[in-house]
Amino acid sequence: MGWHVVADADGVNHDLCRQDLDNSCAAASIAMCVRKVKNTLCSESNARDAIGKLDASIKNFRDGTAAYTWMEVGIQPHAWGAALSSLGCRNAKTREAANAAGLIALLRSCSKRKPGVAGALWDGGGGHAIVCIGPDNAGNDMLFLDPGHTGVVSIPMANLPRYVAPYGGAGDLAEFVVLADW
Repeated sequence: MGWHVVADADGVNHDLCRQDLDNSCAAASIAMCVRKVKNTLCSESNARDAIGKLDASIKNFRDGTAAYTWMEVGIQPHAWGAALSSLGCRNAKTREAANAAGLIALLRSCSKRKPGVAGALWDGGGGHAIVCIGPDNAGNDMLFLDPGHTGVVSIPMANLPRYVAPYGGAGDLAEFVVLADW
């Protein structure tokens, strides 16, 4: 659905990449991180290709012997850091937390210039990738760029690790963050 400029609660503008496909939230999130870190546009399609080439679960994609179906990928966080690196975020790192407090500390380490890709595990199954851009200036809310939404999502710190999307999805954040360029 392309790129849109959205403002957060602090009045800072962000480029938001709306996901093109039902299951392409990770690719749109990676594209947003590349935009923030490298200050260059990365299409969602390029990010999908980067994940696909690195993800061994996509059969025959590397050698081109089978049609590429994005629905085969879903959330594959093991490929996100490598995809970010291949798109120019050379120092991308996946960090895991032992518990909710550790996850919140990882999210707090994200910022508008150094974002991280987080994963929400939806109630009832499935998941969703989002970009954490750190806390708001007051420190009351954690800010996310959600490729399934039209604006910045603010989650009160007291509610974390619970993520409730404005369009109805809800679940707990997985205990990892892929830091885009650290």
